[in-house]
Amino acid sequence: MNKIKLVYMVSTLGQTGPTRQLYNLFKYLDRDTFHTALITLSQSPKRNLDEDFLKLDIEVHKLGLTRINSMMTGNRKLACLLSKLGPDIVHSQGFRADFLCAGRDRYPIHVSTQRNSPFHDYPPLYGRLLGTIVAYFHHRSVARIPNLVSCSKSIASSNADRGLRSIVIQNGVDLNQRKYLLNTEEKLRERVALNLP
Repeated sequence: MNKIKLVYMVSTLGQTGPTRQLYNLFKYLDRDTFHTALITLSQSPKRNLDEDFLKLDIEVHKLGLTRINSMMTGNRKLACLLSKLGPDIVHSQGFRADFLCAGRDRYPIHVSTQRNSPFHDYPPLYGRLLGTIVAYFHHRSVARIPNLVSCSKSIASSNADRGLRSIVIQNGVDLNQRKYLLNTEEKLRERVALNLP
């Protein structure tokens, strides 16, 4: 049986919640069914999860683009790499990945996972004017992606208010990680260490 070629695309592998969720997707994906590859648009910041992903023995491609290069040459470089990889499914997450992947009709099975609400999150992050502009372009990008997944009901509701339909698949946690399974005494110690009430 031929494996399904699945390509994920993100900006970086910075040590963030969305990157950790992506790691869990790779970690628990059925390798007998899927052949996976990961594309990062830019070099990861100092605090990153690069080594964690490499330990999963997956194919990683780094385009090494800056934010400006993404807009100028990213489309051409990405098209060339996708042509070489020949994916059956493309899965993007994040503004730049969604922006560069939007409307690629050659890959009709395209999924985007939305882990934020652009019009709510970008203005405080980038300032009101720039944040609203970035949110507008992100919204237009995901509107052109056939399969939109929201990681929460509130994001799906925000999408619906703006005319976007998305399905909800909530984030999960890796229950094999000991740090998520704290008893009452351990929780109290953690609260004291973090100076929480």
